[in-house]
Amino acid sequence: MGSEAYVLWQDPPFVSSVPARCDGLGQSADGSAITMVPVHFAVDRSELDTAARATLDCVAQAAIGQDYRLQITGHTDSRATEAYNLTLGSTRAQAVAYYLIGQGVDPSLLDLQTAGESQPVANNNRSYGRQLNRRVAVVTLSR
Repeated sequence: MGSEAYVLWQDPPFVSSVPARCDGLGQSADGSAITMVPVHFAVDRSELDTAARATLDCVAQAAIGQDYRLQITGHTDSRATEAYNLTLGSTRAQAVAYYLIGQGVDPSLLDLQTAGESQPVANNNRSYGRQLNRRVAVVTLSR
């Protein structure tokens, strides 16, 4: 084991109107806004797996009827060109947005972004770090 430190999600309290199965997936700063754990992806893919859909179900349930926007940012590891990774990050963000819209979230409340490989949360020199970097982050924004 190297001396690398990975920042992992800590289990904060969650919005009370969301089902108990969503506990630990987000936090409430003021009782209305949430920050969700990232949704992760396979190498060079943008399809949502079962775990991602379960997390996004919780995002949708927490977001419907609230007065805030969701910022959806797609990220990648660094194993392709910057241009390719920007496109892949965008495709991942779109996959999350389409799923949320399908669950009833108002599309006008979604802000999509891509960061490509520019905002890693872990070292891209290791497989585990690259896995953590292949993600979409969903956070709330005030209107």
